Amino acid sequence: MRKGKEKSPHWDERQGKNSFSRADHPYREGFPQYPVDKTYTVIHCDGTRHHGATVDLDQQYTVEGKAWRTNTGSLIERYWVVAWMEE
Repeated sequence: MRKGKEKSPHWDERQGKNSFSRADHPYREGFPQYPVDKTYTVIHCDGTRHHGATVDLDQQYTVEGKAWRTNTGSLIERYWVVAWMEE
């Protein structure tokens, strides 16, 4: 059984920051291993934190078939996400 909440590789170093360099785009934080029925806090490269985000597995939106969906329904392309953590 897994202990703790799943998080992206750079969550610990980036979660305390409020802004990020767009020159570092694309960010490559990937996606959770088992995202079904889970919500996440996602940090966009503009510093916005989206609580209650989910992984959208609809192949219509991306080549890989995954994108982040905020709790307001908008999509965030994965390369703009600087960090994420399971809630």
